[in-house]
Amino acid sequence: MNSLQRKIETMRFIMITTAEKHSNDLLHPEVIRVSRELDQLIVQAMKSGSSPSNLAVAERASYVS
Repeated sequence: MNSLQRKIETMRFIMITTAEKHSNDLLHPEVIRVSRELDQLIVQAMKSGSSPSNLAVAERASYVS
């Protein structure tokens, strides 16, 4: 796992724990902020060609819908 993938996994964990901290309110401003940071990392990985793990992308897609 490369550095960018580690950052994605870390940010994913932070997003989940932040949501839990706010009663799983995905519209809480702090959750949205962390989610946007995760989105930026995923886009960066996709542009660089070192895509994040399939699991992280699939789980991220489930948060968007």
